[in-house]
Amino acid sequence: MKVFRIVLVLCVLNTYIIAQEDSTKKDATENSAAKDPQAVSNASTEKMSQDVKSYFTREKEASLYYIGAGAFTTAMGLYYRNQAVGSYPDPTRKYNAHSESAYNLGLSYPLIGVGIFQLATGGFMYFKSDKKSKDLEKELDTSPSSFREQELSRMENIAYWNRMFTYADYAMIGGGLWAYLAGMNNDKKYMVGLGTGLVIQGLVSLALDYFANERADGYREKLINFNFSYLPASKNQNAYTINSLGTNGTSQNEGYYMFSLSYKLK
Repeated sequence: MKVFRIVLVLCVLNTYIIAQEDSTKKDATENSAAKDPQAVSNASTEKMSQDVKSYFTREKEASLYYIGAGAFTTAMGLYYRNQAVGSYPDPTRKYNAHSESAYNLGLSYPLIGVGIFQLATGGFMYFKSDKKSKDLEKELDTSPSSFREQELSRMENIAYWNRMFTYADYAMIGGGLWAYLAGMNNDKKYMVGLGTGLVIQGLVSLALDYFANERADGYREKLINFNFSYLPASKNQNAYTINSLGTNGTSQNEGYYMFSLSYKLK
């Protein structure tokens, strides 16, 4: 009976100790999650890393559309040019502005010219996407502040050129419509062909650039909203640093080091 009482007391004591340990571990885990900025930093940078991968994966996929469109329109342009040149084997002979060959020649120029540009753009996007993604992930891992500032600046530059390309697309469509109407009014097949080619390429480029702009704007928005924090090297320091950037990409670094109540009241 005495032994039974001793065992019962030990069991109760053991249960109490385990309960206390579980409570202590739970409190420690909650405090760590709430107070450790490094945990926030890891989650934030990890999400940003996934956003970088996603953006460049989609860019590489989109490059295939540029390559496909460029290859198709260039091939069609060469076909129409060969049709026109085949009708006039003598290169010194002038084309009859009212002939079907003049229409084919006018149509071929924008198809070939813009098509080659689309091919070059798509090829550049395809071959640089993987390397750029890896370089940015490495920069993000080593210096999130530098990554965000430089990448925001790069995306601002891309946004500018995207606008320029969109204006060029509208100009191609507008110029093509003007050339087409002028050719129809004056019965000049060369101008009709040229206008048709410009409108076709303007519409194709506008569609490609629209989705490129949407993709870039979404990625830029994620860069703007990317905030992070990290602990200094020494764990004994009662301090942390919050690094952020304004929406224009300028640096706004704020450091808080062992603020005392007296300092705050000054």
